[in-house]
Amino acid sequence: MQILMAMGLLGALVLLTGCATDRQHMGQVAPSSRAIVTDVDFLPSYVVLFDFDSSTINRSGQAVLDEVTEIETLYPPSDSPVQFQVTGYTDRAGTYDYNMALSLRRAKVVRDVLIARGFSPDSITVSARGETEPATPTADGAKEPANRRVVITVR
Repeated sequence: MQILMAMGLLGALVLLTGCATDRQHMGQVAPSSRAIVTDVDFLPSYVVLFDFDSSTINRSGQAVLDEVTEIETLYPPSDSPVQFQVTGYTDRAGTYDYNMALSLRRAKVVRDVLIARGFSPDSITVSARGETEPATPTADGAKEPANRRVVITVR
């Protein structure tokens, strides 16, 4: 119940601040909202989308990573430093094994960018889900842009 109330409050805060609504944000506070979050259990997720069969970060992905880079300015320092869970995904085109490898490459590329931007390698955990947890359910073999992603969860 507290989570639902917090989500409602944060949703209202986002609307009041004029947050851009065109960003995919997995049901949490949009990264561009610059909302002040005081509950450390409710930190945002960021989504980096990829082109078909690619692990290259495109311009829109770089913009998302720019927002992630500003995370230290959005949340005050505490005894526990910011941690990132970086999880790669693919659409359902290609074989299971190929998609697992591609999703891992995508996650590692995002991790490498975060490290290059000054985050500690120890603060980043990487995992791959391949085609197993689609954002948009599709038939096997379907090419779905929303499923070709890396989700960065801040903890």
